[in-house]
Amino acid sequence: MTVNHEFDFDAILPQVTCPTLVLVGKEELGGVIPLGEAERVKELLPNGQVLIINDMGHSLHRSHRERFLELTRPFLEQEA
Repeated sequence: MTVNHEFDFDAILPQVTCPTLVLVGKEELGGVIPLGEAERVKELLPNGQVLIINDMGHSLHRSHRERFLELTRPFLEQEA
């Protein structure tokens, strides 16, 4: 992955075995993970889910609080 050059995500992400939810906003709206990289994250996380949200950018939890909760609650309830 090319998002952050300080870490080797290809080596790290497969080691994350807990259920993981990654929310990805649209780059044009401020999202920081390109869609191609989001697909790569999905491939690398053994128990990961990636939700691509086309109508939001970065900091979804602040800019769209209710929608963020709507998207994350089912994942958290399922994993509780």
